[in-house]
Amino acid sequence: MLQKLFLILVLFAASPYIFTQTVDEIVQKNLQASGGVDALKSKNSVRLTGTLKVQGMELPMTIYRKRPGMLRTDVTVEAASMVDAFDGTQRWKILPFGGNKAAEKATPEETADMKEQSDFDPQLLDYKTRGRQLELSGKESVDGKEVYKLKMTLASGATQDLFVDAATFLIVKQLGRVHTPQGEQPIQTMLSDHRMVDGISLPFRIQTKVGDTTEVEILVQKVEWNVDIPDSLFKMPAK
Repeated sequence: MLQKLFLILVLFAASPYIFTQTVDEIVQKNLQASGGVDALKSKNSVRLTGTLKVQGMELPMTIYRKRPGMLRTDVTVEAASMVDAFDGTQRWKILPFGGNKAAEKATPEETADMKEQSDFDPQLLDYKTRGRQLELSGKESVDGKEVYKLKMTLASGATQDLFVDAATFLIVKQLGRVHTPQGEQPIQTMLSDHRMVDGISLPFRIQTKVGDTTEVEILVQKVEWNVDIPDSLFKMPAK
């Protein structure tokens, strides 16, 4: 009896160490499956071309990303361009509805959301030095596949759940929260159809649900790494 009690105490005392090793192993395998640390760090910009499917419409879409944290999305709607961009400091938008083509600053809350999304590196790369914390919440099932559920706490204090496929070690689902005109809403993102392009794995199908009703799907058709993208593309144009 005493031997069993001693074993339980030893396992309890060692559990933080075992837990940390388990999380780090998942992270390492995820980075390997994504292309490897060296390959990931060798990329400085990317242009993704594809289609945005929303409310029965299929709209041409282009996404630009550049280090260290610049992001821009262009969507063509009836010959007009809808823009959502972040220059590393300020988020701005062009919503060409009713003939309005002027760029407008986003709210501070929306800018904070974009700042978290715009980081060029994958979420798990150098996560500790980026002030992030990870906890393993156990295993679940996503679309019939066994996944590891990781709770990530960002440097800002915001949290999100990442679901890592136990077979491929790629992230297949994300849960978080985002600010909208209707207030803060839960956001779910499903990532699938992962393909290798220039040594890096990316999902070519991204399905997002905000709140209970808004659903959009991105179908990537072309990925171009290390393309020349001027910083000015991310800057808010003068009125």
